[in-house]
Amino acid sequence: MGFWFWVGTLSTLLVFETDVTKAEDRLGFKHINTYPVSTTQMLIPEQAFNKLVSLIPKKNAFDSIFKWLGLHEYLDAIFTGEPEHFRMGLGRIEKYGAQGLTISCAGCHVGTLFGKTVVGMSNRFPRANEFFADGKFALKFSTPEMFELMTGASPGEKQMFIDMKKASRRIGIVKPQSLGLDTSLAQVALSLARRNSDEWASFNSQLEKSPRADLLDHHVADSKPAVWWNLKYKTRFLSDGSIVSGDPIFTNFLWNEIGRGADLRELDQWFKTNEDTIRELREFVFNTSAPHWSDFFGKGTINVARARQGSALFHANCASCHGAYEKNWKTLENILVKYPTPTPVIDVGTDPGRREGMESLARGLNHLQISKNFVTVIEVQHGYVPPPLEGIFARFPYFHNNSVPSLCAVLTLASERPKHYYSRKQIDPQEDFDSDCVGYPSRKGDRVHFYDTTQPGQSNSGHDEGVFLKNGQEMYTPDQKRDIIEFLKTL
Repeated sequence: MGFWFWVGTLSTLLVFETDVTKAEDRLGFKHINTYPVSTTQMLIPEQAFNKLVSLIPKKNAFDSIFKWLGLHEYLDAIFTGEPEHFRMGLGRIEKYGAQGLTISCAGCHVGTLFGKTVVGMSNRFPRANEFFADGKFALKFSTPEMFELMTGASPGEKQMFIDMKKASRRIGIVKPQSLGLDTSLAQVALSLARRNSDEWASFNSQLEKSPRADLLDHHVADSKPAVWWNLKYKTRFLSDGSIVSGDPIFTNFLWNEIGRGADLRELDQWFKTNEDTIRELREFVFNTSAPHWSDFFGKGTINVARARQGSALFHANCASCHGAYEKNWKTLENILVKYPTPTPVIDVGTDPGRREGMESLARGLNHLQISKNFVTVIEVQHGYVPPPLEGIFARFPYFHNNSVPSLCAVLTLASERPKHYYSRKQIDPQEDFDSDCVGYPSRKGDRVHFYDTTQPGQSNSGHDEGVFLKNGQEMYTPDQKRDIIEFLKTL
């Protein structure tokens, strides 16, 4: 089955992303799944790995690994190869006459909600960082000869393994504090600590063994993958708005590749000869659309009278930070979104770990020639971006560090928010979702992970004084909070 056929078919089934029937969008969709940076060093030799996995006495062991990793299936068994081999976010690149596998953009930026795939939504349970950490550990105790003997690897696959083993020495990794969070920021900084400090971050075998000390050796700066449909409104990027200049698509690839041990001169040349790929991917990502409450629950489940009251409260008190939303109240659709320009950064008391961690990246990245070539500048901020709220109902758990399980908890004083909660997969909208509070239910169910807000970097503090409190007094009654939540459902 050819690529153009299945991606065209997918456009009729996947309702929560840009229209992939246009040729340029098909290319962008291809890039988010295949990972187009062909110079990448971290490629798993496909056939050899498949033979190795076949030794595991478990049905569909190959697919089980990538299911554990958090990659989602294509809808209705639409795929790029054999269904047990491919999930969204598992890319394939040919090198040395062999096929290599790698994790692509869709691994962290495609999610599922009640049986539907949402392109551009945060993957709630990504394990890419854990996968890299486990892989680095395995590579440390493996040799090319051992790999060849166990898998029957071809010469090309053996060379791919050698590249991967060398690159792994240049990678610094920490596992996330909590399932659902990402440590890519730390992976970039700690990988740069294994290189020279020159403008090309050249390789240094001694630093690979004994890297420079770095803030992120011990400082927790975890955050969740961002949604894509907010990008079109912003003039600065990341949850803290610290990218004040540069293309976020370029930056994402640069950081990905530093965290995969890339040669930056080689990567710089790839960027210069693949401008069309960057443009196609940028257009696709910036054109993704937020899902709507009505797509899952129907318009009849919204109390329009309450939502209109909530709209008045929201626009009087919240719109200056989170944007204003002109609505068609008959269809409940947004007619116009007015988000502040330039993108604001505000300190409302939320956990500072993530923004403080940017100090390491600013120091390690701003002086690089490849950053200068593409005008990418990082400035450490003293707060976070109050994001646009389109599709907010689908973005739980909330805050940049996933510390708040529902909108009810967001609108609760920080001292009274849940200290712990359990996350779960959203399969049944009745059992796995609290539609009144919009988020994880408090009742027991099929638990996935225990979240503890008392751990470093996981505090659920903030959003109190000046937001929900005025001179120490609550600004909204319980009924008014319900009205605000009802309005937020319509976004």
